[in-house]
Amino acid sequence: SLDTFENIYRHKNPEMMIKDLGSGLTDMQSLIILRILRPDKVIPAIINYVSSIMGQKYVEPPPYDIMQNFKDSNNSTPLIFILSPGVNP
Repeated sequence: SLDTFENIYRHKNPEMMIKDLGSGLTDMQSLIILRILRPDKVIPAIINYVSSIMGQKYVEPPPYDIMQNFKDSNNSTPLIFILSPGVNP
């Protein structure tokens, strides 16, 4: 019903409420419904999905070893850093 979808829209954790809609929904179908109703919650839900299916190592960035990268560089292959807003170098 319309009230159910409005409750999902207004809920703090809508992904849990979508799971309760029906036991026949796959995780991908739940993500699609979440994308329709709450696009702001899609990225955290995808991170959880990938983590549960493939493992935590696929959602965490690898540690950066600047000394190893410095050893791999030379005067014809320099290191280039691309900085984005909100990223702490």
